[in-house]
Amino acid sequence: MASVGSVGVKIGASFLLIHLFRRVGIDAFLGLALATSLAAWINLGSLGLGLRRRLGRMRGLGIVPTYLKMLVLSAVMGWGCALFHGGLERWLGGGGLAGAATRLGATIALGIGLHAAGLLLLDLPEGRSLFSLWRRR
Repeated sequence: MASVGSVGVKIGASFLLIHLFRRVGIDAFLGLALATSLAAWINLGSLGLGLRRRLGRMRGLGIVPTYLKMLVLSAVMGWGCALFHGGLERWLGGGGLAGAATRLGATIALGIGLHAAGLLLLDLPEGRSLFSLWRRR
């Protein structure tokens, strides 16, 4: 339900902001960007409230260590994928659409691998759950 509400906000805000931005001489695409951001924040808030209702109050700052670990993991994964893709572009550039799709697929595979390894190295519960599911197969 939260997603439906945020999509509705995005549609309404898009029409409103595009109209307002055009009237004041600002690029209308900025209205779309702002509407998208607004909808994402509303979605985050409504999902957060739903999680709080379902799980109860979060105890103090208990979520902060996991958040910081995921922040580090995301930064390392993004940095690694950016370097890898840049290297592929320099060394294996060209190839048209097929070449670009292959480079992108290889970069995505690396990102998945880095993320999975990071989940285990940082001892995050998601990693344990993921690999227990993988072992069962």
